[in-house]
Amino acid sequence: MRRYYTAIILSIVALTFAWIGVFYFQLSAPTAKTSWVYEAYQIKVDSAKNKEGEPRLLFASGSSTLYSVRTFDIEENLGIPAVNLAVHAGLDTRYMFDVVRRVAQDGDIVVLPLEYHMYTAEEDRWNDITVDYLVSRDEAYFHDLSVLEKARVVQKIGFGRMIQSIGNKFVSPKPEPTISIGEDEFIGYHVLNSNGDEMNNVSSQRSIGMISEQPPYEFFDTDDDRLQIIRDFVSWSRQNNITVIGAYPPMIDFEEYQNSEYRSFFNDVSAFWESIGVATMAAPLDFLYPPSLMYNSGYHLNDVGTTLHTQKLIELLRESDEMVKLLEVK
Repeated sequence: MRRYYTAIILSIVALTFAWIGVFYFQLSAPTAKTSWVYEAYQIKVDSAKNKEGEPRLLFASGSSTLYSVRTFDIEENLGIPAVNLAVHAGLDTRYMFDVVRRVAQDGDIVVLPLEYHMYTAEEDRWNDITVDYLVSRDEAYFHDLSVLEKARVVQKIGFGRMIQSIGNKFVSPKPEPTISIGEDEFIGYHVLNSNGDEMNNVSSQRSIGMISEQPPYEFFDTDDDRLQIIRDFVSWSRQNNITVIGAYPPMIDFEEYQNSEYRSFFNDVSAFWESIGVATMAAPLDFLYPPSLMYNSGYHLNDVGTTLHTQKLIELLRESDEMVKLLEVK
């Protein structure tokens, strides 16, 4: 009986090591679903590198900024190189900040119009979007994780995904540079301009229908663990002579956002930025827009809304102490 149990234990150990071995073999095998995010990042990071040598404005958050901020216009109006580094709110917030750390340099200003879920309790850091992207597109980031974090990532990879990636090692999958959101409507790297701004956000019957079904987002309490992620980035920025400006994302102007519970949350977010000594542009309720200016979600403005929102940001930036100091140096 003892030999029997020993054999079982040894078999489990062997299978575990075999699974880990296969996992490491398929690392960096590209998946079709991650291609648009990967290509978008290449455009954005290359844009930032091409503008090195003088202070820049770097915008980072999830897809709210991807859609709703036109850094090309900001650069043209303020005479300061600007880049839209925003891609996907589904990616881990720590990873988003890590990309900014790779790009930011001495003298830059980083503007953070973070989506409000980035201030609230985290459901699962290692969600499917983050795991798929790291395993297939950023092996170096995976290797820098702790042993426990690596174990969590390995645990998230299913058998089917593993087999698919082994095949992708030998035959590259057909890229999916676009994600269909309706008939003849796509989001993908090929609709980004040279600053990394999304240019394919013209309203259609499909997008109007999506907005009509959009309910108010729910967020009522900030979470200190999530706030610490932001604090850590601000601390790193100060150590590297990089200025951070807090900002707020555009949203649909729902009546519910005016009630006391939401106002309390918005006040907490504003108070957080003040508590860590970071200046912000205006206040959360200053960035609410009618449904006619939204594109395909409660955070995404259409092309007309983006123009109006960007103009508002230009005016606020021009009046900010941080921009005044930057222009004096320039």
